[in-house]
Amino acid sequence: MRSTGRQTVRDSRALESDLPTGVADSCELVEAAAWTDVVQAVSEQPGNTLGAHLGHAGVVPLPMVSALDYGPFNRVVGLGTGQAATEGQVDEIIHVYDGAGLSRYVISLSPLARPTELPDWFSARRFARGATVAKLWRDLAPPLEPTTDLRIELVTKSDPEAWARIQRAAWGMPAAMTAWFTAAVGREGWLHYLGFVGSTPVAAAAMYVSNGVGWLGFGATAPSYRHLGHHSGLISRRIRDAADLGCSMLVSETGEDSPRTPNPTFHNLVRHGFQLAYHKQDYTPGPDGEHRLRRDRDARPGS
Repeated sequence: MRSTGRQTVRDSRALESDLPTGVADSCELVEAAAWTDVVQAVSEQPGNTLGAHLGHAGVVPLPMVSALDYGPFNRVVGLGTGQAATEGQVDEIIHVYDGAGLSRYVISLSPLARPTELPDWFSARRFARGATVAKLWRDLAPPLEPTTDLRIELVTKSDPEAWARIQRAAWGMPAAMTAWFTAAVGREGWLHYLGFVGSTPVAAAAMYVSNGVGWLGFGATAPSYRHLGHHSGLISRRIRDAADLGCSMLVSETGEDSPRTPNPTFHNLVRHGFQLAYHKQDYTPGPDGEHRLRRDRDARPGS
């Protein structure tokens, strides 16, 4: 770290320039808050058929969807951000997910997570490197004008099903997953958007706002309406709404873009003024959930 009001990113693939102070923490904390609130909302649904609940390792929330032993739904975000992580927390994370019967979860680490030994602690416990995630941010400069005639409306708590249908169609998910997409509609901090061609809903997205930072997520387009600029239209609308709400910055994340595997979402975000902040590294338990705890650790995890 330097005392110039900027943070140096410890990742050779991230931007050459340093990040303004506070951007990296905001990138992680708003994503963690959004993800945590979705899981909390799902857990409050009648019957909680997805088995959603929150654990904790110290102050770090551990979102869990017990009905789905699948990493994208069981993700730890923000470890080592704001407060340095401890080896006790790492072991507590393993205990909590093991206790929930989950073996396919993800620890998503920022390259600025503290301490610098944090990735080594997971490697020592036989966690494997998983996906690489591009984290992007932008200020609230005016967005590009949309090039689509998409009519965009806010989704209300009384009628979230059409929004969920677009999400399920885009991601190939069954009707049993409807609660995952509808539970957060109408909750404080959330705005959900549905895009129409004529009277037909064809695209959907969401924005979560916390402490003046907006997180863009849940972008989805019905398969037969892709490559028509609808995703860009939803990005523009959310940028304008974030400015109206007084946000100071916007954050999003998507899969890594590379010449071998180009990512259209990444390019859409960059076209709309987002900058690459850094690449995050996901860590997952080894084959069959194989990992080990330190034998000499303190008896009270997280202390």
